[in-house]
Amino acid sequence: MAGRIAFPELISTPPEGENVQFVRKFEKELRRRHHLLMTELAKIELLIGAFEKGAKRAVKVGRGRLSAAARKKISLAQKARWAKTRKATKG
Repeated sequence: MAGRIAFPELISTPPEGENVQFVRKFEKELRRRHHLLMTELAKIELLIGAFEKGAKRAVKVGRGRLSAAARKKISLAQKARWAKTRKATKG
């Protein structure tokens, strides 16, 4: 039964006069199945989100690894800011 949805409640074929009832039952069963599957999917998505969030928290991407040249530029820029504020207060 690969590729087919099994509905044990609806396996027997109804007589011609009961087609409307059969279609209503079938639709109701489909909607029930859809609701159950969407609920399961929501639970799975929450679990995946939790794993992704935990993985992102554990790994620092691109932080804490500056080259020596970059650290020197930052240092010089900070020293220039300090000198500017000292100059402004003195005079």
